[in-house]
Amino acid sequence: MQARVHSEGTIVKCSMSSVICAIAVSVGVAGCIVMEGARRTQMLAVFRELQAALYGYERENQGRYPADLEELVRYASEKKMNVTPIKDGTTWTDLIYVSGLNSSDPAMVAVVMYLPDDAQGGDGIVAFRGGGARWYPREVVSAVIEEPWVLAQEDIADTNRLGELKARVRVMRPREGGGLRTQHADGSQPIE
Repeated sequence: MQARVHSEGTIVKCSMSSVICAIAVSVGVAGCIVMEGARRTQMLAVFRELQAALYGYERENQGRYPADLEELVRYASEKKMNVTPIKDGTTWTDLIYVSGLNSSDPAMVAVVMYLPDDAQGGDGIVAFRGGGARWYPREVVSAVIEEPWVLAQEDIADTNRLGELKARVRVMRPREGGGLRTQHADGSQPIE
């Protein structure tokens, strides 16, 4: 069956299967966009829960942050706070965490990050010590993982303060097979 489509005064002939295929592709693309939006919304909700737990922990511990995400999960569980898994069994302890922070550190220092593995690709999310979380391109999140203070450079004009922060914070990445792999923010491995 043929359909006549008038476009700017021109008659174009196309089969109905072509029209149906074009509609299906459009719906499929829209569906992918909706699913990506839902994933981002879910991740931001998880990060809000996580930041609420971090804030409560900080307030109860004289401005100190937890040593690791497992400590935060224990705290949240004790306080009956929601600890929503991210997806497919991924939990808070599978995120990248910056330990050694305290309430006097600049607000824009990263505290928790999520970066999909290379196979998944896509953007990542960064949560900040002062609150808030934001999606960033993969390259930006990778840079923040290496230097959690990189987005707070304006707030750290004093080189002594930056040096002290670099010496104190540790980036904790999930290990394959469980547990965390810890390294200094400058990339060196701690002596265990």
